Amino acid sequence: MVDGKTDAAVDVFQNGLKIYPLSQKDNPPKVEIIDGSGVSYNTIHANTYKFYEEINAVIQREPISMLDPELRGLAASIGIEKGKAFAPNNRMEAILKDAVAVGNGTARAIWLHNRNEDAVLYEDRAWQTAFVGGNYKWLSGENGEGGRNLDARTLFLYMATVSTPAMVLKIPGVGSQYAAAYSDSDGNVLHGDKTYKLNIPSNVPAKNFWSVVVYDPQTSHLTKSVGCQR
Repeated sequence: MVDGKTDAAVDVFQNGLKIYPLSQKDNPPKVEIIDGSGVSYNTIHANTYKFYEEINAVIQREPISMLDPELRGLAASIGIEKGKAFAPNNRMEAILKDAVAVGNGTARAIWLHNRNEDAVLYEDRAWQTAFVGGNYKWLSGENGEGGRNLDARTLFLYMATVSTPAMVLKIPGVGSQYAAAYSDSDGNVLHGDKTYKLNIPSNVPAKNFWSVVVYDPQTSHLTKSVGCQR
């Protein structure tokens, strides 16, 4: 933001960003800006058998280079391969239905009931970090020598969509820091039909603003946001 306003950022997208197929680079069309305010649309991936159909649709549509051979091999092992029909038999379909249920349940447990001590921000509070390890690529160790922390990646990307280096930068008073809580002071899981009180200490160390955002754990949909700008 510039002077606490988003005008400069909006101008960059409206007048600076150019998106078009490479085949039209010599005569690029005008970029159409669509206002999504008030428009209802679904951006949540399925957590049922339909999930595999979504993956297949993307692999069939996008260039083969979208995925590296490792991921393409995993998809092919369950019958999803570019240029081929995804048509599992009854036995395989039953296996995939069980697999997506187990995978969904596992990811939700890692997210909402994380037991990794590195996720804890304060020993006597429920607040946890969304970026376990403080690395937006979820690499362990000082130089990533511990490899990728798969549970840490699952924790974040099951509830969110995109990560950026800026999300883990620690710039006191200027940079953004994110903390999440999934239970109350007694350790009970938060419920949308209950009322809770959040105590905010005085003199919050924020240059521009702080905010509290409430999300629906079923859809990751933002349900309520309150904040204070200084």
